[in-house]
Amino acid sequence: MSQRFVLLFGLGLATLIACSRQTPPASSAQNPAAQPADQPTAQPAAETRAEDEVLASLRAEACGAGTIAQLQLPEPYLRRVADRVLRASYFERFRVIVADGQSDEPAPQLPEGPPPPVVQHAHELSEALRSARAAYTEGHPERPGFRARLRSADQIPPQPSERVDTALVPADFVLQRLARDGLLATSAALVAELRAHAKPIDPAALEACGLPIDWLAYFAPPGEPSAGDAQAITKWLEGRVAAGLAPEALASELARAEFTYRPSAPGFRLSSESGENVLAGIRVQLTRGDDWDRPGDGGSVDLVRELVERLPGMPIVASLQSEKLAAFLRTAATWRWDAGRHFDLLLEPGPLAQWAQDNAKTGRDEQGALVLVPRFASRGELGALFVPGESFAPEALQTLGQRVVSSPLFFQGGNLYCCTNPKTGERLLLVGEAELHRNTSLGLAQAQVLAAFRAEFGVDRCVVLPAVSFHIDEELSVRAVGGELVAFVNDQNAAAQMIVNCGLGALAAHGDLSAAELERIRAQLAQKHLAEAFAILSPLLRKGSNTQGEFSQTLARDFQSGAADSGPGNLLRFLAAVDYLSGLSGAGEQPGLEAHTAAYLRSFRRREHDRFTFVRGLESLGMRIVPLPGWPEETLGITPLNGIHERTRYLLPTYGGLYAPLDEACVGILARTLGPEVEIVRLGCAESQRRAGALRCSVSPTFEPPR
Repeated sequence: MSQRFVLLFGLGLATLIACSRQTPPASSAQNPAAQPADQPTAQPAAETRAEDEVLASLRAEACGAGTIAQLQLPEPYLRRVADRVLRASYFERFRVIVADGQSDEPAPQLPEGPPPPVVQHAHELSEALRSARAAYTEGHPERPGFRARLRSADQIPPQPSERVDTALVPADFVLQRLARDGLLATSAALVAELRAHAKPIDPAALEACGLPIDWLAYFAPPGEPSAGDAQAITKWLEGRVAAGLAPEALASELARAEFTYRPSAPGFRLSSESGENVLAGIRVQLTRGDDWDRPGDGGSVDLVRELVERLPGMPIVASLQSEKLAAFLRTAATWRWDAGRHFDLLLEPGPLAQWAQDNAKTGRDEQGALVLVPRFASRGELGALFVPGESFAPEALQTLGQRVVSSPLFFQGGNLYCCTNPKTGERLLLVGEAELHRNTSLGLAQAQVLAAFRAEFGVDRCVVLPAVSFHIDEELSVRAVGGELVAFVNDQNAAAQMIVNCGLGALAAHGDLSAAELERIRAQLAQKHLAEAFAILSPLLRKGSNTQGEFSQTLARDFQSGAADSGPGNLLRFLAAVDYLSGLSGAGEQPGLEAHTAAYLRSFRRREHDRFTFVRGLESLGMRIVPLPGWPEETLGITPLNGIHERTRYLLPTYGGLYAPLDEACVGILARTLGPEVEIVRLGCAESQRRAGALRCSVSPTFEPPR
């Protein structure tokens, strides 16, 4: 392919149904389906589908000086995001656990221990720079072209405002045109506007108006070589506007401008994560200094304990807000530290999120290891929501002698996955579609964005995958096995059935479900009679609660298996699994169903169709598909795919507790597929999974090629 990238979209719903391995059930008129456990009272059907209302609300959301609609995001992508919003809002409204006044078992006091072998490093900033960064706010910058600039070793660059200079143009002048018309056309319109009002026309003024001027440097006027800066194309645009070209003639000339991307770190090659390389180090970010609840809870701190104790000798770099240092040292003093452990602690001025994967990607060039950071660290799926602390935290790695380079590209690391075909040596970069749209919002064409990704990360081909989950590392894990690429993917149906069976066992063990009722429910489920099974179950789940959609904390305790296990978290997963099975059976198509409930249930079927497209795309790349019982439900998830492959090991995120059978099933499938030469290392991270992440989300690994 001339552009060396693939877009895995476009299969229509009818096509998916026709060629699916398992044809979805017929409509509800032909196939009466189950309703979700304890659904809200049905209301007259709304004229407007709830899905469309959510879609309209998403488009109207604020984004900088404008709205999300101005980002020109494609409707199929917006609908996938809207479905996640639907599921989250449904749980917030109708899956509420009500306190019963009983106290949970308190966490034990930590014993005293010797000082941990932690080397502390302060992230030193000048007062001027600290003050400038403290003024930043989390959110969509008003300037579409805003970029967080790291401090280099020899200078502190100016920190541009997040706001547009409205003395030059209206705040939304650039935003309303950029994604719609493209970078060059928007630049030309901006030059014309500034010229008409006798305003300065230079890169500084264009940047102050919100233009991403760093991207202008990759364009050259037609027939001219690239100058490597924004000045040449700016001067050319100014000349063409001054010549009074008609819009059609100008558009024709803009189309002939040359785009040549120059990598931020020439020779950089993103580390391949398909098991060829040796894990040489780990970077993590701590949200606090102590355990969220107690040792074994699988939160941010507990996961780092697991890494320390399960990976002896592995160098670890951790970032932590400095005011939380004392609590961390007390907690870490109780850990089992191996002799010679190297643990560097970078102390940051502000709070951090746990997700170290998202604000940096690691690889190598001819000089060795290198860290590449995005335009700025971002949250969310709709555009790029600036997170100041995450954006500047990787800068502190320079104090350890590591090289850190800033990219003009937007990316969240959980949406990038590099793997290498063992037969051909081709390096593939799998890209979640949100990263494509984040960068086209800068006024770039899709081909330009993917050409930039290919050059920036040193890969042979980019493949864009649909956003079945928030990030693609919740939906796949790729490893070279026996001369081929194996893609582990989610079998969510199998996971749902396991979760329901575990939950039923817990109810029976605590006397909430008689042996006869348990047998009847399991028999009905085995015959796929979901309505009958849930008709028996629903009244039992409502015991102790007075309002539909509310469940008692007493019931939640029955789902707890051990002090570090979360009864509420487990109950919510059980309810979600019941709803998922109902939705797949066609329950959302029942006439007269309350609008929000119907939309919620329909979303499960739509996602399975998207997942089918996702998996077919991986198969088209020559990958062998191996399903694992995974449950990728954001904050309700159990995500065994969110692990890390290295040459002799797979680091597996486990959930444990009541749902440990899912972990065991995954270990069995992985062991059979990977063979005895690959060790499966289990790392508990249940609380991290209850925060919509797991192991790979939390770790930025450094790899070395095998010697």
